[in-house]
Amino acid sequence: MSVAFSHDSALVASGSEDMTIRVWCTATGEDIQTLEGHDDWVMSVAFSHDSELVASASHDRTIRVWRTATGECIQTLQGHDRGTMSAVFSHDSALVASGSYDKTIRVWHRATGECIQTLEGHDNWVTSVAFSHDSTLVASGSEDMTIRVWRTAGVGCIQTLDGHDDWVRSVAFSHDSALVASGSDDGTTRVWRTATGECIQKLDGHDDWVRSVAFSHDSTLVASGSDDRTIRVWRTATGECSQTLDGHDDWVRSVAFSHDSTLVASGSDDRTIRVWRTATGECIQALEGHEYGVTSVTFSHDSALIASGSYDKTIRVWGTAGGERIQTLEDHDDAVTSVAFSHDSTLVASGSYDKTIRVWHRATGECTQTLHVSFTTSRISLGAGDVTLLTDRGSFAIRPIPQWPSAEPPAGCAPAGDYPLSISADSCWVSWNGFPILWLPKDYRPSAAAVSGSFTALGCASGSVIIIGISHEVLPEGVPVGRWQLAA
Repeated sequence: MSVAFSHDSALVASGSEDMTIRVWCTATGEDIQTLEGHDDWVMSVAFSHDSELVASASHDRTIRVWRTATGECIQTLQGHDRGTMSAVFSHDSALVASGSYDKTIRVWHRATGECIQTLEGHDNWVTSVAFSHDSTLVASGSEDMTIRVWRTAGVGCIQTLDGHDDWVRSVAFSHDSALVASGSDDGTTRVWRTATGECIQKLDGHDDWVRSVAFSHDSTLVASGSDDRTIRVWRTATGECSQTLDGHDDWVRSVAFSHDSTLVASGSDDRTIRVWRTATGECIQALEGHEYGVTSVTFSHDSALIASGSYDKTIRVWGTAGGERIQTLEDHDDAVTSVAFSHDSTLVASGSYDKTIRVWHRATGECTQTLHVSFTTSRISLGAGDVTLLTDRGSFAIRPIPQWPSAEPPAGCAPAGDYPLSISADSCWVSWNGFPILWLPKDYRPSAAAVSGSFTALGCASGSVIIIGISHEVLPEGVPVGRWQLAA
């Protein structure tokens, strides 16, 4: 009835009419676990982002949460009045959302099993649910042909997205939660503005799942990579497909534009990266060398280089023009999920399922910094001045904190824009727009941290959680170094 890969593709879970879930090793085909406990068909299965848990939704009206390693059922979530069709974890695995034949969505605390929200409004079965990357929103697709967007903390339905001509089978948020994409039995993919509910595009052309989308840097084009092994380039203003790029032998997992939008790079499960001319669709390079599928690709800012991350745990740096391999960066203990260049191309940053972010000297291949984090990042970039690492879970200072003699930051250390709040890599400082403003005594230095806008939550070894809010309205102009410290 349902299958799902773990996020590193090492495992597959399958749900069946025989009322069981099986977990399989992708490489060997071995049946690792049989999860038994449901009393009716299993309709949906999903892995948590660290692959340690499996969620299953069943016709028996329950959602079960299982430990992947042991097969133990650690939660049975009960409350739906009819069978459940879909279940999904939030990105931090703290929440589970479920959609049901009873036309409702429920949001659950994964650890306690408590139902914290029952979301009502659909006129037919709920077929698909998805969390935004910060877990504040849930999108739901239904056989009533609509998508609804809800706040997880209350308020209810904030948008109803209406336009499909048949059942909605899948929904997904963009990384900044500004857009929702939906796939329907009417054969189309639609892109909607979360804030207004406006359908900004109806994209019709792929023959299978779309795995990756990327905007050109001037936002005039969108590239999409699909399980149909093709990349399509679309005009944002009209929705017209201007190119179909055909050449990969397996799923396309990642797409990226060069900064002048003249080239598209694509990474595939066929282990290759291809470089295409946007205007003509010509493949000008096929880069071979990875031992497993390619998960992430990106161009340097001058488009002279391409970096690729792979399930083989490596990052490779290539020359765009000649296709030569310049560096192989090896130190991660699991699949590489995201890669980015610094603005001057001297550094490469990488995120991995091993829950580290690494910074490398591109020329030498040396790993200069390893940030141990409590999450897997699917999006990574370097901020202005290359002193801040921006991720989908907040930002981190990656340069040593300079002892600036004045209130002014050094040249190039400009505000980080979308991620003004950050934690230094040594966990000693909270910084705002590149200024270290709050020194943390040893007992307050976090073992885990999360950033959301102007707030940071610090999880300490003592078991305490500290939430700090910073307002630019009360910060002294310039914010000199070492002005404040957190009282011990």
